[in-house]
Amino acid sequence: MNYLHKQRAIDLESALDALASWAQCNIEAREALCDFDVSNLMWQMRSYIDPEQLPRRQIVIQFRFSDPGLDYNTYWVLSRPGSPVEICSTIPGFDIDLYIETDEVSLTSIILSRSTIGRELDAGRLFLSGDAAVARTMDRWLHRRTKEDGLEVRQLDLAEATP
Repeated sequence: MNYLHKQRAIDLESALDALASWAQCNIEAREALCDFDVSNLMWQMRSYIDPEQLPRRQIVIQFRFSDPGLDYNTYWVLSRPGSPVEICSTIPGFDIDLYIETDEVSLTSIILSRSTIGRELDAGRLFLSGDAAVARTMDRWLHRRTKEDGLEVRQLDLAEATP
């Protein structure tokens, strides 16, 4: 990319950030979350997990989605010190440290700051079992969009059932 193109992209960043902030604060959560796809979400999960916030050893996290009609409903995250986070759609052959059971809307709503881990646990849309330390620190190792004031972001309604 030449300098001019790079500068154009940099100049556009503030406009895109403003548009994203507007959407977070003005579009209903359910509507904003309806276009996500589990396989794309899990592919992007590599950038949502901060391995520096996990214990300094190999960590395997299993995500199981309850959404009907998925090509794959189970994915594994493999985090090793000094290596990039890996996403697997087949069993990696290691002991699992944390089991996460959820659905597409619940996990996406957490990542996009449309809900919190605590709210999703309380609503029964998120279940964690396994290593207590990894589960307890999920809010540290799972990145969420936090540019907007959390009080202004349109939250996923606690009473909403998943589609």
